[in-house]
Amino acid sequence: MPSGNGELLVMVLGGVSGVGRLISGKLGDVECVNRVRFQQVAFMIYGVTTIVLPFLKSFEGKSNFHSFTLDLTHTLPPRLTCG
Repeated sequence: MPSGNGELLVMVLGGVSGVGRLISGKLGDVECVNRVRFQQVAFMIYGVTTIVLPFLKSFEGKSNFHSFTLDLTHTLPPRLTCG
């Protein structure tokens, strides 16, 4: 990765992280969604993502893909204990 694009990567990671948290937060608030099952599926997606990472070509794709799925798993634990 060229050194001149580092700040762009950090900015995109923050955006992808925010989008992942918003999506999982909205899905966690839906009444018909079982939150425990949703977290289990999110962890399964995160595991598949970890397996797929070596096959992605670009560092940017790896980091964005990994950041999005990681935020799916990090948003739900407070909702499981408080809701």
